[in-house]
Amino acid sequence: MRFRIIYLIKIDSSDEIQFSLLRIGAQDIERMVKLCQEYNREHPTEMWLIYDAKKNSLDSRYSYEGRYDKDEELLPRLEFEKNGLRK
Repeated sequence: MRFRIIYLIKIDSSDEIQFSLLRIGAQDIERMVKLCQEYNREHPTEMWLIYDAKKNSLDSRYSYEGRYDKDEELLPRLEFEKNGLRK
């Protein structure tokens, strides 16, 4: 007979944890930009952290292309409005 075990893990999603993550991420980005400047290298223009809850894994991706440089009509603000992230 097979039993299915379900683990209920409470994830701390408090504002304090979220803002701590943002602060640490911003510090890491500042360090990365300084490091790129120190070695005369281009820094990424976009970076993503993708969390897969099923696999409990974190992946990162980055791009060096300026998404908003190519189109004067495309603004970061419009991306948020288009996706319903900003009122």
